[in-house]
Amino acid sequence: AEPKSQRSAAEGYSTSHAGNDVATQLGVDMPITDQVDNVLHRQRPLREAITMLMTRENKGELHGLR
Repeated sequence: AEPKSQRSAAEGYSTSHAGNDVATQLGVDMPITDQVDNVLHRQRPLREAITMLMTRENKGELHGLR
């Protein structure tokens, strides 16, 4: 039998993709989830994702909420 560590995916691997899909459908801005999804599922280089997060426009925590 395989060791347990080789039978399971890393925490957040599947949920980053699902969470990003739901956020997109609802029009919710979730930049960290978006970048994690891009790195894990769309081959975005990690340095590029970090740069995009660190250089994005600052917004209030409740920006866009009604």
